[in-house]
Amino acid sequence: MSVAFSKFFLVAAIAGLFGLASTPASAQFMRMSPEERAKILKDSLGLDSAQTVKVTAILTESQGQMRDAFQSGGGDRESMRDTMTKITAKTDSKIEAVLTKEQGVKYEAMKKNRRPMGGGGMGRPRGNN
Repeated sequence: MSVAFSKFFLVAAIAGLFGLASTPASAQFMRMSPEERAKILKDSLGLDSAQTVKVTAILTESQGQMRDAFQSGGGDRESMRDTMTKITAKTDSKIEAVLTKEQGVKYEAMKKNRRPMGGGGMGRPRGNN
């Protein structure tokens, strides 16, 4: 696989974290750093500065895990989707642990708007949604 495709897949998977892949601004979001994505959460959820620092660290770690998983995936798309889904779930749990109850409710709503990873393209049906 080419490096350009690898980077695209990594960024697309991370963009799926916040459901922004289906919005018109998805191209911009997909190029954002963990800091920029944390700022979106700060603005959307009303995070304080300590929460923003923690969320940035979580997103940075997640990005590294996804990059490593993709590079070692060996081209097995099903396995890669499973791995990315697990990383996303762990990232969500870590972020949720940082949030207040009210912020958690907003975050849950954001997660429901996520575009599912994998499937969907080129006339293929998406997952079990």
